[in-house]
Amino acid sequence: MSKTINTTVRINRPAAEVFRLLTTTSELEQWFAEHARVDLAGGSYGFWGRYTPGLPSEAQQQLKGFQQDRSLSYVWHVNGNDTVVEFTLDGDGDATVVKLVTHGNREWEEGSGSMTDFWVAALENLRLHAHGHAQILRCDYNHVRGPVDCAVEVASGASAVWEGLTDPGQLDRFFASGARVVLEPGGEFSYGWENGGPQSVVSLEPGRSLEVRWLWGTEDDTVVRWELKESSGRTRISLLHSGFGERKTQDYHAGWTSFLVSLKAMLELGSDWSKVQTDGYVPEGATA
Repeated sequence: MSKTINTTVRINRPAAEVFRLLTTTSELEQWFAEHARVDLAGGSYGFWGRYTPGLPSEAQQQLKGFQQDRSLSYVWHVNGNDTVVEFTLDGDGDATVVKLVTHGNREWEEGSGSMTDFWVAALENLRLHAHGHAQILRCDYNHVRGPVDCAVEVASGASAVWEGLTDPGQLDRFFASGARVVLEPGGEFSYGWENGGPQSVVSLEPGRSLEVRWLWGTEDDTVVRWELKESSGRTRISLLHSGFGERKTQDYHAGWTSFLVSLKAMLELGSDWSKVQTDGYVPEGATA
């Protein structure tokens, strides 16, 4: 069974600039894929490598069409399906509303990285790149099993990052749905999700580290730990999610990448940021 996912992001840059970032080989390799090859006039648009779901060793896309500075569409054979990817760029003065519609997405399977998480992270990275921000984080799909261990650098002080990780209002802005937080060992720590997620605080050192107990569905308990290291007004966020045993964890790699990229974008872009809107989560957790 396949489904259609609608995802939207607003970027405070002209449509012509956003289109260039979507269709230039060297730009795509900075924010989207490990490798890309684009020749719109010649009818080709492709990307592949370790940041692409399925880890293709060569391009598996076929250009359908484009309208300069307005739209781009291609067919992408991914997860066993031919998925149609359609970008539409709606100019609004010096800003652009990017509308992404993907048709033919395979239903999500436990252990596999979801396409919803992939596209949310990709669009946040596109926006960060459009605003000239560095240190972009992409999901490495080589990681199939074992603990999730990833990090990102944020152009904000540790106090702002700590607030983003622990303040219910901030969490709800970019990731949670009715977060509840009691910052003490054993205190409640919840993203407000029905199916699970973080449960309680295991340990904390305010402004420096936080460890929480995680439970999802019928899975065994696991532990998520964040560590913050500030230097010259920038903060490195290191995340370790452990305790999975032999379970496949590509879904968690993709999900935590989306989390960290969204947090980075919210903190760095300020008034230029608004949450990426998608109907791929119902109401939480990816459905494709």
